[in-house]
Amino acid sequence: MENNGINIIIPLGEKIDLRFRIKPEPYTFEKAERLVAQLVNDIKSCARRYREVTFTTIFFGGCGPSLLTLDQLYRILQALYDSLTITPLEQTMLILPRTVHPDKAKILRESGFDQLTIRINSSSIPKEDFMILRDAGFNSVGFEYQSDPNEQPSENLLHQLLSLSPDHIYILPPHPATRSKLTHQGFHEFLPGHFCLPGKENRHLQNLYTQHKLVLSFGTDKTQNPEPWSLLSNNS
Repeated sequence: MENNGINIIIPLGEKIDLRFRIKPEPYTFEKAERLVAQLVNDIKSCARRYREVTFTTIFFGGCGPSLLTLDQLYRILQALYDSLTITPLEQTMLILPRTVHPDKAKILRESGFDQLTIRINSSSIPKEDFMILRDAGFNSVGFEYQSDPNEQPSENLLHQLLSLSPDHIYILPPHPATRSKLTHQGFHEFLPGHFCLPGKENRHLQNLYTQHKLVLSFGTDKTQNPEPWSLLSNNS
């Protein structure tokens, strides 16, 4: 089976998304409603063109996909599954701190999400958010740290992250000292800057960055394959 994927890029949030170089737009419910309506329309318009393609991974990323309500997320998922051929092997979402409570986490799990990544960009570790997701039973729960290329996560920050026993840690951009510490702790680097425990690799990101598979994207100014931040060119 071809492991083709789908990106749903949400620009709403407060911080820039370095992965796709998406500038944030402040969240309002009205903006989110307009965005969801546009996403649903764009997804439906692709149905005929990609009728013969089977997709196996879905990635909700950008500046703040977890800001969307459960109803808004459901409408996007419904449009995807009604319009495209999807045999789900993996559904991933980026989570902003303080945007998921236990009931929402439970429904996300029941909706097919199995890998969740909490984005952090400061020294504050959202331990409560992590435990909510861990308790909900997701297959893989971890962190993504985005920073200025000249910065490096402090020893204390890494210690706090590792003390929670996450399944994956993404450091964007990767740093040699961080790489050494994480590999020493049993993590392996399945993509530059993307560390996980054995068996917890993100298939969608592997497809996206190796460019061997089709990745259909919605929510950007490009219909297909927006130019992600090229981690594969940075092996420092």
